[in-house]
Amino acid sequence: MQPDDETIDDQRSEPFSAAPRRPRSVYDVISERYDIIKELGAGGMGVVLHVFDRLTEQDVALKLIRPELARRRELVDRFKREVRLARQITHKRVCRTYEVLRFGDTLAISMEYVDGDSLRELLRRLGGLGPRTVIRIADEICSALQEAHSQGIVHRDLKPENVMLDREGHVKVMDFGIAHSGALADTAPGAVLGTPSYMAPEQASGGQIDARTDIYLFGLLLYEMHTGTAFGEDLQPRRIAQILEECRDVIPEAAAQAITRCLQQDPSARFQSANDIAVALRVGAVPAGMLNIPAAPLGVRLFEIATAVEEELMGLNANLEGPCTRTETWRRLPKFLEERRVITASTARSLELCSPWPVGKSSEKRGRSDAQVGRSFGAAAQVAE
Repeated sequence: MQPDDETIDDQRSEPFSAAPRRPRSVYDVISERYDIIKELGAGGMGVVLHVFDRLTEQDVALKLIRPELARRRELVDRFKREVRLARQITHKRVCRTYEVLRFGDTLAISMEYVDGDSLRELLRRLGGLGPRTVIRIADEICSALQEAHSQGIVHRDLKPENVMLDREGHVKVMDFGIAHSGALADTAPGAVLGTPSYMAPEQASGGQIDARTDIYLFGLLLYEMHTGTAFGEDLQPRRIAQILEECRDVIPEAAAQAITRCLQQDPSARFQSANDIAVALRVGAVPAGMLNIPAAPLGVRLFEIATAVEEELMGLNANLEGPCTRTETWRRLPKFLEERRVITASTARSLELCSPWPVGKSSEKRGRSDAQVGRSFGAAAQVAE
């Protein structure tokens, strides 16, 4: 006896009906337009993804907010405000924001993808940056802040995590999620927004916020760029002076003075603009009596040049890791430059021989006269040319 057609249909459909359909995740929805490359970071608000936008054919970053948070109206308003504020600032040192998106129950912001590292990651690897590198980075951060402040926008969450460095070493300031604008201020009076260890006194007390709040935060950031460690909380003038005195070997005098002024409790005693800080740091970077420097032995002069070059390279792409000590400079720099075809092998060898400090060479080679060192370096330079 043959089963009828209806029985056959039931038997064929039963295995398929038994397998439940997998619910679509937010990543499935995102994949309709974007190719997900990797996760860039995660936090209390959600995650940030590096994706490729097939529609515009460019790399972008997607900042996702968790669904349970997206149901809170105040956080949705904060996301929208971030886009409105960020779009007002069109500056090459500010990370561009594109649009607000919704993927099911998840909200997201699409923004410029910066191929590089955060200042936090750089400090974690190096521990601290050389004075020349700090001045260059600080100058670009000040440029970004000045543009924002000129439009009445205060970042108020300035910290190493929110400063990106691209592969060429240039700054991109990002994350205006809690930025404050007189025209868009919708934060409840007395509300405290920001990161506790990166807060100005007026932030912690729920007081008036203005551009000078960012000046205070910049002072904290400037200290951390030099030392690789955060200043801490509840900073009183005496404590600030004590900490800076303990760090005299890594923080130049001009930078210490700038930090002190940035961290004044009274906003009126701080620098009144980001441009003022940049000028103070640039002027302070030129040593007094620079045109009257006494002659130094050739080996010492070469070391000073090598140290300056290393500081530049460390700031650009962090290929020279570890402390910037004299011994380490001479051990790593010649090979580093040779591998990148900046100098020839013979010139690299001459740099090693010219070292006025031990780098694993024999005491006989280290004891050569400046005249001998000069002849060796001169011959190598001729070969390099």
